[in-house]
Amino acid sequence: MKKLLLLAAFMAASAHADQLYIVPVFATRVVGASGASTAHVHVVNVGLSAANVTIRDIYAAGGILDCPLAPDTQTLLPLESRDDIRPFCGANVVAAYTMTSDQPLAITDDIGTTGGGHVEHQSVRVLSEWLPANRQAVVPNVSIQSSGSDRTNLFLVNPNPFPITVSVRPIPFAGAAGATGNISFDLPSRTLVVRALPTVTIVCAAIQAPCRTSSEVFVRATGIFYAGASWLENDDPVFRDPVLLDE
Repeated sequence: MKKLLLLAAFMAASAHADQLYIVPVFATRVVGASGASTAHVHVVNVGLSAANVTIRDIYAAGGILDCPLAPDTQTLLPLESRDDIRPFCGANVVAAYTMTSDQPLAITDDIGTTGGGHVEHQSVRVLSEWLPANRQAVVPNVSIQSSGSDRTNLFLVNPNPFPITVSVRPIPFAGAAGATGNISFDLPSRTLVVRALPTVTIVCAAIQAPCRTSSEVFVRATGIFYAGASWLENDDPVFRDPVLLDE
């Protein structure tokens, strides 16, 4: 009987344990080459009980914290959805943020870019944990070709209370001239950093079809972190999420 009571108490505690959710890219009216970008974060309580949802931390680019928090804890009834559980940032702010909930949530993070009379969307995967320190991850199928003023941006987040170094290694392939080697970025504590990925010139043989203009980008850091990539492809914005590799 005692074992059963202990098991029941453990199950009850586990059912109410807070789950971490990481929104790795959040933007408010950030003006770029393709237009103005704003994130739309949609939160749905998919649990059986009311969810208590709290925004915990914000990691802003450049250390800018023009982002008042939402009310400390907001309650969502089962299957209730909200679009306002987010920091209320001023214009031209890029950040990552975390939230916790005692019920499971379904969250989408869509970056809408308005320009040229239309709106384009990039979907960014919401995570339940950071990429671990000293483990290799890959951002697959990333554009590395130079095309006018367009470029590929890396979004790097350091949630630690200390600086870290992120090592980035694009994998060269046949047909790429001047392929880059390893690149290192130093990230200050508790911040998001956007860095341009160096581009290469693509030289393809006439018989090669299609011509490959992308690469796998391998990343590793000295602390827990996040890495993703964004670029324009035929004027359409594209975002790639990281995948942790088995080691």
